[in-house]
Amino acid sequence: VGRGAVYKTMTQIKNCVGLGWQNSDDLPQIYASCDVLCFPSRVETFGNVTLEGMASGIPVVAADCCSSHLIESGVNGYAIKGMDSSGYEEA
Repeated sequence: VGRGAVYKTMTQIKNCVGLGWQNSDDLPQIYASCDVLCFPSRVETFGNVTLEGMASGIPVVAADCCSSHLIESGVNGYAIKGMDSSGYEEA
């Protein structure tokens, strides 16, 4: 959901689907339909998207520079070092 700077790169990862911008009313159903949430932001300092994914019960894979303080790796997701898309693919 969304269309940030790495949208094209992320949607090239096997089984990763980009939905572009969505209406906020649709987000609960979208999150509930996901197996995992990838959040490759370097600029969102708190990570509301991370919390939304976690509240929906899905693991979150996020850049370690933003949302890693909310993630316990291997428990509720994975914090990826840097912005290399291969880390997201591995997770």
